[in-house]
Amino acid sequence: MVAEKPSSALSIASALSDGHMSTRRSSIEVYEFNGTFHGSNAQYKVTSESNPKAHICKRLSQEARDCGHLVLWLDCDREGDNICFEVVECTGFHRPRSGTDAGDHPPIIPMRAVNEDMLVNDAWKLYQYVCQHFIGTVSPDCKYLRNKVQAGRKLVPTALGISLIRGYQCIDLDFCLTNIRSFIEQQITLVAKGQVDHSRVVEHVLQQFKQKFIYFVKQISFLQQ
Repeated sequence: MVAEKPSSALSIASALSDGHMSTRRSSIEVYEFNGTFHGSNAQYKVTSESNPKAHICKRLSQEARDCGHLVLWLDCDREGDNICFEVVECTGFHRPRSGTDAGDHPPIIPMRAVNEDMLVNDAWKLYQYVCQHFIGTVSPDCKYLRNKVQAGRKLVPTALGISLIRGYQCIDLDFCLTNIRSFIEQQITLVAKGQVDHSRVVEHVLQQFKQKFIYFVKQISFLQQ
């Protein structure tokens, strides 16, 4: 399995293995664990496509030896398509010779709702992961037009919604900005690279949100003005 980012590779491996995996570090991390694939026992390797590209092709080629299948976890955009073909070429899993390339990305979306009893082994874990993380990637990109979001549909905020946002801004502007989320994503990337301890990041983020919650409750009277 090849993901586009190290953090994505770590998340995929953790979800499919329930955290029971080994890590090999060379130019980039490779996560390994045992599971099943199409009803047969299989050894999984999960890694990512990352710079410097001069070493990626050689590394992917080495990791692909003795592998019978290639699974790609890439973004649903033109860059993801290009990376897909680069990885396929490096690993030796060639694209079909026939057919028409329309530039479409294979849909990563469940076809119907199921429960755990209907799936077995790793299939349920994979279904949960797709539902939680990848359904949003098949939606059209949103375009910001003043107070409307246009992506085939239009979203117009109500007076109550506008009042709530203004109240949040008065209490804590961070609630309306992306600073906290950006910081957490940066920390996750560092965790995936092995540069930051996972438990310390979780503890710091939980403490940060706890403090913000306590502060918000104390200032809740602003919303009543």
